[in-house]
Amino acid sequence: MNKKCFSHSVKDTDVNDYVLRVIRTHINVYTENVDMVRRLNQRQESIQKYDVFNREIRKCRRELEKLAKHREQLFEDYVCKLIDAEQYEVFAAQDTETEKEIQNNLDNLLKHKVGYEKNFHTEEEWEKIIDKYRNTRTLTKDMIDAFVEKIEISSGGAITVHLVYDDMLEELRRYAKERKAEICR
Repeated sequence: MNKKCFSHSVKDTDVNDYVLRVIRTHINVYTENVDMVRRLNQRQESIQKYDVFNREIRKCRRELEKLAKHREQLFEDYVCKLIDAEQYEVFAAQDTETEKEIQNNLDNLLKHKVGYEKNFHTEEEWEKIIDKYRNTRTLTKDMIDAFVEKIEISSGGAITVHLVYDDMLEELRRYAKERKAEICR
């Protein structure tokens, strides 16, 4: 059996049109999801949750301050020979472990609090690029440089566009979906 190879060509205009559609879709999905999260964050339940995050964050910071004072006192006790080196090491290790737990909790709270801000924002560079090209109707080299990671064209002529921010868009979509489900409960 003789296989014949045919030359497949894809017109530049077809690639450009497809890339523009992919970028426009990306911008639209971004805008819809950010707007939805912002609307959800205006709701009373979200404002209350934001306040709870703030209270918990303040509590963690106070606990870290107490822990720092405890460490100072612990060292003074060691210097004044109220505790020996072995006791000092045991207590210091316990404080270090407690500090790690509190810091992890604080980091988690700060991360989640951001999602409940009334003026919700995504990564700053991504947001600037979206704002810059939101109303652009023609594909430009600058737009390609800002959005496109790579373009693949298969031997059959299928076009696949990989965008720089695809992973972030997927994360935003997941977050918006979680928030929407949270409100619907």
